[in-house]
Amino acid sequence: MKIHRTLTILLVILTSIQTFSQEKTPVGKLLTGHRGAVDAVAYSGDGKTLVTLGSDKIVIVRDPQTGDEKSRINVGGKNGHRNQITSISINQDGTQIITASNDKTIRRWNAVSGKQELARYTPGKIPATSFIDKQPFILAGFDKGNIVLWNLDEEKQQPKVLRGHTRDILAFAVRGNDTRIAAASEDKLVSIWSLDDDKAKIVFGEHRDKVTAVAFQPRSNRIASGGSDKAIYYWALDGKTGKVIRKFTGHNNEITSLKFSPNEREEVKTLLSTSRDKTLIQWNINTGDIVTRFDKMGTPITAATYTPDFRRVVLLGSDGKAKLFNDDELDLLLPLPPFPKPKPSQYDSLNHLTISKRLQNQSPPPGTVQYSPNGQLLLTSNGTNEAAIRNIETGETYNIKCDSNITSIIFAPDGKTFVTGGENGVFAIWQVADGKRLNRFVTHTVAVSALAFSPRGDYLITSDIAGHVLLWNTATGKNMTSYEEHKTAINSIAIKPDLSQVLTASDKQVGCWKSDGTLIKMLDKHSGTVTSVRFRPDGNVFVSGSRDKTVVIWDAKTLTPTKTIGGFNDTITAIDFTSDSKQMVIGSQEGRAVLFETETWTPKSVLVQLPEKQPPTRKNKRTPPPFPTPVKTLDINPTNNKIVTTTEKETIIWDLVQ
Repeated sequence: MKIHRTLTILLVILTSIQTFSQEKTPVGKLLTGHRGAVDAVAYSGDGKTLVTLGSDKIVIVRDPQTGDEKSRINVGGKNGHRNQITSISINQDGTQIITASNDKTIRRWNAVSGKQELARYTPGKIPATSFIDKQPFILAGFDKGNIVLWNLDEEKQQPKVLRGHTRDILAFAVRGNDTRIAAASEDKLVSIWSLDDDKAKIVFGEHRDKVTAVAFQPRSNRIASGGSDKAIYYWALDGKTGKVIRKFTGHNNEITSLKFSPNEREEVKTLLSTSRDKTLIQWNINTGDIVTRFDKMGTPITAATYTPDFRRVVLLGSDGKAKLFNDDELDLLLPLPPFPKPKPSQYDSLNHLTISKRLQNQSPPPGTVQYSPNGQLLLTSNGTNEAAIRNIETGETYNIKCDSNITSIIFAPDGKTFVTGGENGVFAIWQVADGKRLNRFVTHTVAVSALAFSPRGDYLITSDIAGHVLLWNTATGKNMTSYEEHKTAINSIAIKPDLSQVLTASDKQVGCWKSDGTLIKMLDKHSGTVTSVRFRPDGNVFVSGSRDKTVVIWDAKTLTPTKTIGGFNDTITAIDFTSDSKQMVIGSQEGRAVLFETETWTPKSVLVQLPEKQPPTRKNKRTPPPFPTPVKTLDINPTNNKIVTTTEKETIIWDLVQ
């Protein structure tokens, strides 16, 4: 019985392996429409246009995702090319196409209308062309090794000729940030030029045969080149000859194309190469190891083009057939490098708080969040002109609309009204029961950035992004005083329970004021912008959180810092206290909130704000590890042991007691 069970398990495993092997052979969509072979393929720089060039001298403009034909251009018609077309290139936004031919002409076509916009005669054949998108130039690689930098819009201007190679130019690459040009040649050399150069800055000569492919690594001074010697070199633009970092060996025929992965956040950078040996290889450029090898193309790959995000690849075979591989097939063809991992935290060893409830699919989406004084309602806004009040138990929600985007919002202490501050400088008072607007004050000339009530609700403080702070009597609606010292946006306000002090956070400073508007002291302790200030409910202590990833504890009587809490990996976004003053919670951009005991400021527990479900980045791939989402804001329920936090997409309620 035991042996039979073991054999059954082995059979299941072998069947799974066979099935996976079969799935690992993407078919690709054949790009039809040409009479004869496809000679060249190209995506525009933005990935929104795909073109194919056929031996029939027809250019077909295609849907970039499906490969379906949208329009066609006869580039060999009455006024077109008279001989074999050797090169096609398309500009960044897909509006212009350049074709070059053995008839010694280079022509520009409007990709939308299909009309020929200009034609230029050249002194020789043109085996390669490329746009320089940030400049009105095109590169043309003539036979005999000459590189021509040509402004096609300037008819009378003579093209600039860069001389350095002795044989044909076979491939180009352009680095956009400083417009450096790399040219690969039949003479076994790669040359690096700048637009203003007459001589090559660097000449790389490691290849033992003609160089057929070249690519710049994004945001780097490194480059890759491949050739008929079957080798791929990964090298740095160092000195005058280039410094070899690594050599990749794995192909057994000529390299036909190279492409670096574009994702800055990848822990492992990769390079994609195609070859006439019918293989496509994805390399780990840090180690030289093969990440993926796909070798069932059935025909030598003579050219390849990719969308900038690697979501689609078109491969051109020596049989003259072009195939587009879609997202699903790329899931099998190009597995992603290892997923990025969240930064570890010193607080991860603490007890983790558990989720009580997730409030998803909210309209407007969550942003600022606050419990009502009785703990039964949630007030949220997210920069739109709408705010929402939600009954936590029943889920009943109603929205109110303002005449401007809401930049700040707060419940009044009695729970019967709430206040919104607008992008237009207006703040308004609303009735909680029915969302009716009770009053509207046109006071600030710029966006209202923060609001704060006195504990009994008899005073309201408003502030704006220009640094103005105003104190209002809520019974009369009159402005009592102003706090005039800050010159930049006020990010947070707090009022001491006995009204003897007002705190304002702006730039790297915390201002401490008397309620009559007299400045007591400007406090400088943070090295980054102060994002949050709060008094502990007993009034003996206040805290300030900052972009410098720290929270400073201050003695409210002496205005001196007594402790600095660190250990966070990103900006402090919000701070709150329990109503009994015994606990404090600190939220951060890194996606964690840490609960501290406030007698000794000892960390007690942590909540990690993870999405409920995170689908795989690609189909048929493992699910990436959960990645914490930033804590935008938080609030502690004044009547029970709950914490509410918000992400970009949902509001989460946590159990405070673990």
